[in-house]
Amino acid sequence: MTHWRNFKLGKWQEEINVRDFIVNNYTEYTGDDSFLQGPTADTTALWEKLSELMLKERERGASQIQKL
Repeated sequence: MTHWRNFKLGKWQEEINVRDFIVNNYTEYTGDDSFLQGPTADTTALWEKLSELMLKERERGASQIQKL
């Protein structure tokens, strides 16, 4: 299988072992955040609706909802 040729060998090849895969193949990203983009219109609309609903829940006394 050629899909895995650039990954380092480890236990993950013989068993389900996510930790081993990450430990052996993780490379820290040292760049900046210039590749990130802002939220989509759908995400912004959803967040506005969620914010309204969370405010209503707090007004009703829902003590487990923390202000973000």
